[in-house]
Amino acid sequence: MADAGAYRLGGILELPLTTVFTGHARRAGPRLYRALGRIPKGRSLFARARLLSRIALTPEDMPIVDALEAVAVAAGEGVRLLNLSFHLPSLAPGHTPYVRDAADLKRFHDWWTIMLDEFNRRGIRNASLDEIVVALG
Repeated sequence: MADAGAYRLGGILELPLTTVFTGHARRAGPRLYRALGRIPKGRSLFARARLLSRIALTPEDMPIVDALEAVAVAAGEGVRLLNLSFHLPSLAPGHTPYVRDAADLKRFHDWWTIMLDEFNRRGIRNASLDEIVVALG
C-alpha cells in the first residue's frame, strides 16, 4: 500500500516522495504505522518481524532490496506514479551523511542502476509533467 500520490493544492502540483508499506500487515499501513510510533521501538520491532515497514523510494539510507520490494508491492497494487528522490549534494562525497566517500558514491550509483533496471524489467516508464497533470484531471 502506497501512502502518498500526486495531488493538486490550488494551483500547485504536489509530487511527494513515494513511500510504500510492505510486510504482512501492510493493508493497515498508515493507521498502524502511526500507532506503532507511540510505542517505544514499535516500528522497529514490526519491521524486524517483517510485519510492517514504511519504505521510501530513495537511495539515501534505503537498502535496494527493500526499495525493490516496495516497487513490487506498488506495481502489484496498481500504483500509477512512483516518485523517487534524493538530495542533490549526495552526488558528491562528503556533503551528506548518505554519501561520505567514494565507496558510498558507488553504492549510490549502483542503487540507481539496479532500480532503473527493475523499472525497465517491469515496463515502468518515466512520465512528463504534462502527462501527470492530464492524469490528475
